[in-house]
Amino acid sequence: MWMLDGDDRSIFFEEGDKHKRYRVDQKILWDALRRYSPERKFSPFDLHIRDSLDRFLVYIEEVDRAIENGLIDKDEAYPYFFYWIKLLNDPGETTEDEEARKRVLDYINVIGFKHVERFLARWPSEKVE
Repeated sequence: MWMLDGDDRSIFFEEGDKHKRYRVDQKILWDALRRYSPERKFSPFDLHIRDSLDRFLVYIEEVDRAIENGLIDKDEAYPYFFYWIKLLNDPGETTEDEEARKRVLDYINVIGFKHVERFLARWPSEKVE
């Protein structure tokens, strides 16, 4: 989730029996979320980022399914996710923030996280684009 924040962060990923520290900023995130190309395969670092984001998105999908099945009300889920909902639904404050938002939304669409798209659509942006 920190990677979506846009800050320059140090993230630790497990590699074998060790934890390796990586620096992640928006450009590194954007690159890892690029569309697949046989000419430019994903590095292990790219895959770490994609796997981390996938885990978060799968969790959001599970919450959306719980809403869809009437197990929880959408208003009950909102306080736990409002920051990420606004981050992904509202236009970014800076060009870099907006580019990051668009890249993450493209990734969600291309990979096929339909329940994430539906989850975000439950709270449309209040800002006019």
